[in-house]
Amino acid sequence: MSDDELEKMLTYKNPRVVQSIAEELSCSLAHAKTWCGALIKFLYLKAKYERPGVNFLPPPLIERVWKTFVIYTAAYREFCTKGGGKFIDYEPS
Repeated sequence: MSDDELEKMLTYKNPRVVQSIAEELSCSLAHAKTWCGALIKFLYLKAKYERPGVNFLPPPLIERVWKTFVIYTAAYREFCTKGGGKFIDYEPS
């Protein structure tokens, strides 16, 4: 994965997902968008660098954002395949 792919991933927008993140975190939409961007950066790093024996675990707040995004399975699948090129499994930590 390249920095260009990260930039492409960061253009992802889904108002329903952002609204759900705002509700989950009890924060403003602006903050939810920021947290969504942080999740995307985490997923980029996970997809790029995770290998057998190298496990990337998100910080607790990023995990809450990720769990909220995963609930929107079609949107999450589309994001993974179009943005990152592969599906990134979510496993609770």
